[in-house]
Amino acid sequence: MNNLLCSVLLIFVTAIILIDAQCNYIYTNDKYLDPEAFGSSTLEEDQSGCDQRCTTNTQCTGAFFAPEPVNICYLYEAPLISLYLDLDLTQCEDSCNQMDECITWSLGGRFQRCLLFNVDLDNLPSNVGQRDADGETIAEKQCLK
Repeated sequence: MNNLLCSVLLIFVTAIILIDAQCNYIYTNDKYLDPEAFGSSTLEEDQSGCDQRCTTNTQCTGAFFAPEPVNICYLYEAPLISLYLDLDLTQCEDSCNQMDECITWSLGGRFQRCLLFNVDLDNLPSNVGQRDADGETIAEKQCLK
């Protein structure tokens, strides 16, 4: 009976530790992540139309509408899990913190694209490049357990 009680307590304590894990970020400045789109279209007229195209495609996990030089809707797949526009550094990090599956994020570009990924930098596929650019940021979540 004592062994069973100890096992239950150990599982309970382990669960509390995992729930309360302290997470920090390792930042890489002046770089951003640039995933290749698996599809694009010039039929949409705005971001909401682009988002709608993404929701009807089972492969799509994020969409980006670029109005210049011509209207183009880009569709992205995993490991990208979400894409936001016009965020600052704090807002992008907060967006990642709100998603348990978010491990890596990148912020930058003309539209201040915040890209959230469900893999660490070492496990990004070859279709996600790292580019140099002043003022851009990549952050990777590191949690102590």
